[in-house]
Amino acid sequence: MQVTNYIIPLLVIPVLLNKIGLEKYGVISLALGIANLLVGLGDYGLNLTGTREISRSPKNLQKIRRIAENTISTRVFLSIIGFVFLLILSELITDWRINRSVILSSYTIVIGRLLLPVWYFQGVQRMYWITIINLGARLLYLFGLLLFVHDESDTFLVNLLNGFSWILASGIAIAIMICQVGRIKLILDFEKIRTNLKQNFSIFLANSTSTTYRNGSIIIAGFLLGPSILGLFSVLDRLVAIIANTASVAFRSLFPKSSEISKNGVQFLKIKMLKVLKIGALPVTIFSFALLLLGPKLLPLLSEELNNEYLDRYIAIIAVLPLLLLLNIPLSLSLVSMKMDRLYLVYQLSGLFSLLLISTILAFQYSITGLLSGFLSIEIMMILSGILILKKKKFSI
Repeated sequence: MQVTNYIIPLLVIPVLLNKIGLEKYGVISLALGIANLLVGLGDYGLNLTGTREISRSPKNLQKIRRIAENTISTRVFLSIIGFVFLLILSELITDWRINRSVILSSYTIVIGRLLLPVWYFQGVQRMYWITIINLGARLLYLFGLLLFVHDESDTFLVNLLNGFSWILASGIAIAIMICQVGRIKLILDFEKIRTNLKQNFSIFLANSTSTTYRNGSIIIAGFLLGPSILGLFSVLDRLVAIIANTASVAFRSLFPKSSEISKNGVQFLKIKMLKVLKIGALPVTIFSFALLLLGPKLLPLLSEELNNEYLDRYIAIIAVLPLLLLLNIPLSLSLVSMKMDRLYLVYQLSGLFSLLLISTILAFQYSITGLLSGFLSIEIMMILSGILILKKKKFSI
C-alpha cells in the first residue's frame, strides 16, 4: 500500500506537467483539494467508528451487515447533499466558476472514495484486499492518463478518470465484502440515517476538522497565489500529501489493533504506543534526511518548470513534517481507541485553529514558504494539545 501511495502519485506528476503544464496542474490540484475536503465531510467519521465496532466483533456477521447497511446508506445520502453543496459554491465563487467543469468532474472521486468499504476490511484485519484494490485503481488511473489526456484541452478528464477508477474499485470491494458477510440491503432509511448522524457527530466534527486543515492550504493558495506559483505549490503540496497519507495509512493500519488493546487498560495501551514511536523513529529520521538531501535534486527532474531558487528552502521545511507526524500518530490512536471522541475533536480543532490563524497569516506574508511553514505549525499545535489532553486523563507521557 505504501509503495502504491508513493510511486503512482510521483509518476502522475511528470505525466501531467508534460501534458497540461504547471498552470493547469495547479487547477487540477485545487479541484482535488476540494474533492478531498468533501470526502472528509461525507465520511462523517464512519471509517473510524465502523472499524472500531467491527474490530471488536469481527466474526459477528449479523452485526457487520447492520454496520455495512447503515454506513453505505448514510454515505449515499451525504454524497447527494455534498454534490448539491458543490454546485452552489461553484456558481458563487468566481475563481471556481471559471474552472467549473474540472471541479464538478472531480466529484466522481468523492463518490468512489465514499463507497469504498475500507472500514470493513480494517475491522476484520484483511487489508490485503484494499492493498490490491488500491493498486489496481491507481494503475488504471495512470493508464487512463496516458491514453486519453494529451494537452490542456483534456484537463477536465484528469480528475474524472481518477474518480472512475475509484468507483470501479469501490464496486469490486463491495462485491468482495458481500461474498464474505452475505447479502446487504441498501435502503435509504432516513430514521436510521438520522440516528447514525447523531451518534457520529463528535467524530464527524473531528474528522471534518482534520480534513479541512489537511486540504485547506491548497484552497487558500487558490485564492492567494497566481496561476504559475499555484502550480509550483501544488507539486510541493502533493509531496506533503504523500507524506501525510503515509501517516494516515499507518494510523489506519494500527487502529484496529489499538482498539483491541484498549480493552486491556490505559497503561497497557500507553506501553504499545511508546513502542510505535521507538520502532518508527529510525526509518522516519532516515527518510527526512534523504528528502532534505535528495529532494532539491530530484524534483526538477520531473519538469523543467520546477526549477526554483527557493526550492532548497521549501524542501527543508517539508523534511521536518514526517518527524512531527510520527509523534502525532500515537496521540491520535490513543484518543480514538479509548473512545475519547469529544477530546479527539478538541485535539483536531487545535490543528484547524492553526490553519485559520497562523497558516493564513504566514501565507499572506511569505507566500509558499508561509504555506509550507503552516503545515509544521498545525502538527506542533496538535502535538501540544494531544499531550495536554492525555496528561489530564492520567495517560502520562
